[in-house]
Amino acid sequence: MYLEQWREWKYTLHRQSICYRLDIETDAFDPSHVIGGYARPFSGPQMWVSDLVARDDPWVELNWKDPVTFNEVALIFDDDVQEDLINLRAFRTPYEVLATLVRDYKIEAEIEGGWTLASERDHRRRHRVHQLRRTVTSNRLRIVMTSTNGAPRAHLIATRVYREPR
Repeated sequence: MYLEQWREWKYTLHRQSICYRLDIETDAFDPSHVIGGYARPFSGPQMWVSDLVARDDPWVELNWKDPVTFNEVALIFDDDVQEDLINLRAFRTPYEVLATLVRDYKIEAEIEGGWTLASERDHRRRHRVHQLRRTVTSNRLRIVMTSTNGAPRAHLIATRVYREPR
């Protein structure tokens, strides 16, 4: 088939990675990337990657010196731009959801001793905008990822917080 004759030339590692252990610290997947302004790789990875999800629920926290008022939180998750997807009618990718997408998570803000604002289960998309039920004022916002769609680590590309819905 025409589609398959060039596939061997395309650089892909289907759900595999080239992995090395480094003896030095690196900030390649540092939490600061979630507020870096990029939504795709540019001059290196532009996302945060957690430790193993099985160990503990990984989280990223945004801290502001002064309290911030907001009512919308937008999250961008990793839909693996290196993945070789086939969406033709005759050929289908063998899995329904990308493993690197976070499946279950909570959005928390420190408000009068409480934390949870919103939660999401069975998430399957790259971009998710949460319109909060009420306006929130806090100096701490936390995204807690409780499970992925198969990846051993949680991946978060961007977190954006807005005062007014866009």
